Amino acid sequence: MVAGPGRDQAARRSDLVHLPIYWGWEQYLLAVGFALVSAVGAAYLPARKAGRVQPVAILRGLA
Repeated sequence: MVAGPGRDQAARRSDLVHLPIYWGWEQYLLAVGFALVSAVGAAYLPARKAGRVQPVAILRGLA
C-alpha cells in the first residue's frame, strides 16, 4: 500500500481501462491466415530437413 499524497495516483493507475475493440470478419480472417501460415511453416521446415537424410543412415544411427 502507498501512504500519503501519492496514494490517489496509485489507485487511479490500477483502474480498469476500457478499450474499444472491433471484432469484424477481417480480424477472424487475419487470425485464421496467421494460424495457417505458422502451422504450415512449422510442419514444412522440419519435414524438408528430414527429407534430405537417407533412411538407411537414420537406421544405422549416422544422422
